[in-house]
Amino acid sequence: MVAIQKKVFEISLLSFFLVILSFYAHAQDDLLQMAQEAGKTKDYVFATFKDTRIVNLQSIETTKKNSLDFLVQHRFGNAGVDAFHGLLGLDASRDIRIAFNYGLTGNFDINLGRSKMNELVDLGFKWRFLSQTADFKMPVSVALYMNCGLNAQSDASFYSGVTDNTFSKRFVHRFDYVTQLIVASKINSKLSLELIPSIYHRNFVKGALNPNTNVADENELLSIGGGFRYKLTKRFAILADYMYTFSAYRKDNPIFPYYHPLSVGIEIETGGHVFHLYLSNSGGIMENNFIPNSPDSWGNGGYKLGFSISRSFWLGN
Repeated sequence: MVAIQKKVFEISLLSFFLVILSFYAHAQDDLLQMAQEAGKTKDYVFATFKDTRIVNLQSIETTKKNSLDFLVQHRFGNAGVDAFHGLLGLDASRDIRIAFNYGLTGNFDINLGRSKMNELVDLGFKWRFLSQTADFKMPVSVALYMNCGLNAQSDASFYSGVTDNTFSKRFVHRFDYVTQLIVASKINSKLSLELIPSIYHRNFVKGALNPNTNVADENELLSIGGGFRYKLTKRFAILADYMYTFSAYRKDNPIFPYYHPLSVGIEIETGGHVFHLYLSNSGGIMENNFIPNSPDSWGNGGYKLGFSISRSFWLGN
């Protein structure tokens, strides 16, 4: 199974690079012109994305040095289920996250957030260690994103379903970890693409079995995601991202339905704010929540309206 997953990652990465290189001739002059017009160092591409996230997925962008980015994210209930009485899901709130990102350097930031779902507290960082050049000699930017999550629910909620009275409850059970490699390219002034291989690890799972396959839930999950941004005007763009998780436990599980997260939305830039409005079938906002649990289907009306808004504050001298 691991060998198959590794091969899928290799094929996906190779395909992504081939797509990028196929745009070389068209992108070269366009990117050089953008860099010169902005007065930036012409060797490097800037603003591949406008925010640190696409929709669900992390983007290649980091918070600017000495800037504090305040982020509010909100995910409502299912818009396609009882849409009239639930007002397209606005009467329900599936997840809410308040977060702060601080830029230590132009390519490294730290982030701290708290989500309603599972009372998750997350602490992480993003480090962009490779930057795309405008002449496409380096066709991609690459970043490492890692976070540590803490599930702060009560014992009754966290250990719900565990019937073994002799089971030892430990604080370390509540931690989980996300590690992602973010590979992105700004193809031209309008289109940006991204690919994200991901490893998610939980210290504790309840050991449930898929009755169809007799496979137990996994502590470690491998995923691969992709997304894009397409700029329509100077301040308006469309966004989409998708993540596929490799899990024998989640495949065709009648007692634990799972649908890979798919999100589409729009982006509006208004000076110091970046506003995202979107639809997604995932209830959780953070990777720690939507990678292991995504029980709603677009086809069954399980898409949710959501928004995020960020505001940057300059803390330098």
